[in-house]
Amino acid sequence: MTALRDRLVQGLRERFEAITEERVEAALRERLSEALRRTLVEQIALGGGLAPEQIAEAVRARLADHLRDTVIDALRERLGDVIRERLAEAVRTAVIQQAAAMQQSATAEIGATSGIH
Repeated sequence: MTALRDRLVQGLRERFEAITEERVEAALRERLSEALRRTLVEQIALGGGLAPEQIAEAVRARLADHLRDTVIDALRERLGDVIRERLAEAVRTAVIQQAAAMQQSATAEIGATSGIH
């Protein structure tokens, strides 16, 4: 069962890393300049200074929801794919390994009862 879980986890990790990176980069390309522009305009219009910490926090706040939604959508899409692909492979492997172990056990038991060592 551990082998099955390990295969699924590895498949999920690989897919999620790739898709998350792709989607986050795309979201940043789409939204970062606009978020920065709006933040600067807002800071200037409110008569505030251009303190880097305030700008960074405002940009982060503008991007956070979109980035979170982007990652969640990507994970949902890929989860089904990984489970379908990796689960079938992992089950086949686990069954083969279990059958081999049972066969070895049966062979050893037959050898022990027949006096063959």
